Amino acid sequence: MRPRPGLRWLHGFLGANWIINGAWMMFAPAHWYGTMPQATETGPLNQHFVRDYGSVFFLIGVAVVWALWHGAYSRALHAGVVSFFVIHALLHVWDVFAGRLGHHHWTSGFVLVMIPVVALAALLHPAAWQK
Repeated sequence: MRPRPGLRWLHGFLGANWIINGAWMMFAPAHWYGTMPQATETGPLNQHFVRDYGSVFFLIGVAVVWALWHGAYSRALHAGVVSFFVIHALLHVWDVFAGRLGHHHWTSGFVLVMIPVVALAALLHPAAWQK
């Protein structure tokens, strides 16, 4: 199954953003860390960790854009992408409940972490796909 034509632009937009964010994290980790509001709440800057995580964002973005370009973007690939972002969001929730992140993180991290997860998960619905 492939995304409906009206949703391909959204997948492309997200994929391009993940490539840009991942490249930013890999090549300017200190700038990324200082710019992202919730990143500084997680502890001191670890450039290697930011670069590692950036490589994941970059590769997910490349996979999405490549698959869209070649007409191979599938619901299964999307489910894999969603799985990563769900786990990422759950780690944020876990850290809030464990006290490693303040409760204000619910609002500071909500837009950049939780809303995309809900939107991506909603796009797993069969109505978003065509055979």
